[in-house]
Amino acid sequence: MPETSQDCKALFLKFVEAASEYCPPVGLQATAESAADGTEAQQSQEGRGAERILGMLSSCPLYRDDTGAAYIQINSRLERLDSRSRSLLAYLSYTYYTLTGKAPRRESIGQAVQVLEGKALCEGTLIEIFNRVGEKDGIIYYHMGGRCVAISAGKWELIDSAPVFFLTFNHQRPQPDPLKGGNSWQFFEFFNNIPEEKRLLVLVTIIASFIPKITHPVLGVIGSHGAGKSFFCGALKTIVDPSASTLLSMPRKEEDADLLLYRHHLLALDNLSELSGSLSDRLSAVITGAVLEKRQLHTDTDIILLRCNPVIVLNGIVPFIHRADLLDRTITVNLERITPTGRREESVFWRQFHEALPSIRGGIFDTLSKALEIYPTVKLKSLPRLADFCRFGFSIGEALGGRGNEFIQAYNENANLEIEEMIEGNSLCAAIVSCMEVRGYLEGTVKEILDKLREIASPATGDKSFPSSPRAFRAHLERLRVPLSEMGINYRVKGKTCKGRLIEFVKADAAPATDDGVSPEGDSELPF
Repeated sequence: MPETSQDCKALFLKFVEAASEYCPPVGLQATAESAADGTEAQQSQEGRGAERILGMLSSCPLYRDDTGAAYIQINSRLERLDSRSRSLLAYLSYTYYTLTGKAPRRESIGQAVQVLEGKALCEGTLIEIFNRVGEKDGIIYYHMGGRCVAISAGKWELIDSAPVFFLTFNHQRPQPDPLKGGNSWQFFEFFNNIPEEKRLLVLVTIIASFIPKITHPVLGVIGSHGAGKSFFCGALKTIVDPSASTLLSMPRKEEDADLLLYRHHLLALDNLSELSGSLSDRLSAVITGAVLEKRQLHTDTDIILLRCNPVIVLNGIVPFIHRADLLDRTITVNLERITPTGRREESVFWRQFHEALPSIRGGIFDTLSKALEIYPTVKLKSLPRLADFCRFGFSIGEALGGRGNEFIQAYNENANLEIEEMIEGNSLCAAIVSCMEVRGYLEGTVKEILDKLREIASPATGDKSFPSSPRAFRAHLERLRVPLSEMGINYRVKGKTCKGRLIEFVKADAAPATDDGVSPEGDSELPF
């Protein structure tokens, strides 16, 4: 032991000198170096994985659309560049394994996709994306899963590839080639319970489903048990947009319906009992061209824009659409109950239907090509709601044997039936109509009028069609303005008094007549 401070200082200096000259054992030194090298090797390997994936895809074209989405075309299939895409992840993983014999790291795929997405958004070609049905230079292209059908004025033909871009989804199914000279009316051999007066309207709606960039009406199918509602909707889906998911149920969360509308050109929802007001408003907006917004994750503010132009088919036992805005865009078909002698076994039905499908679809394309030839010469003297659909509908009716005016008449009759349905299904609307039939004129404060209408309607508890307060009364009236006007009933909100704001209802002597005629002269261009 050191006895003095000088001894302690000398001992301390020896320890310092020994420590500065210390070298760790060879084994421990090698372990530390290998650990450091391993981290760098791992990072380098991940980098090489991403670089290899980028090299694999270097010859694939990159695209972008006007919603800010990026795409890559791989073997004629257009894929959205999203690191969470299962189909893209599966393809890249399989290709990488085939070339290297090793599975890629998910981080490597994510890095590669992120680079490609940035490159596509900055350098990619701007394109327009379609789902199942597209258009370019006045020619309609129908994607059959492999080949395409090109439909122009006066003719249609099968082609190997189309000059437009289609989104493809795993649920979509390929189709048999259509037959020229087919018969679209053959569809009603399988559904002879559709009323005769509705058949032209139904067939025109089916054929118009192959026209892109127009507003399509909702097809609402109503019928009792055993009327074949699900078969009818499934057959329409098979004709227009064949899929592994032929019929779908309404999602529990309404916002999940957005993805269904985006992924299906024809969306068939089965066995509905009621449509909420918010979902009715959502469908109305999509029908008229609204772009859907989806948040990427619940934890961030990134928004995905989904553009779609769907055909919507809904079915139920009782009427389920009560909002005037959506009802005004709906064609309703009431199916009669199938008699015991008219029923077929399900396996027999679908076998016979698939055998007839090439003829039915070929007849549809024959009619549509004639309609495209007729369309530029048609101009309706008065334009109803969904004007583009009606003008095309008239052209299709003419192509079906000069039945254009018959289609317009059937369309207007459907609109009148929808108004009657509105009266039956809406307590407030029914009370206003009943009151105005007796009085012809009604004036008072908002509260006074509402109390009077409540006496007439006697709404049940929980009846959402009748307003619960004067404030809600104004909002309900705005939704009913158009159907009330169609019945010759108009209202206006007047000045405010000491008792409250006044409102006035006036019933016209007669509603304006609808002119069903057409002019032989029209626009020379298609609306595309």
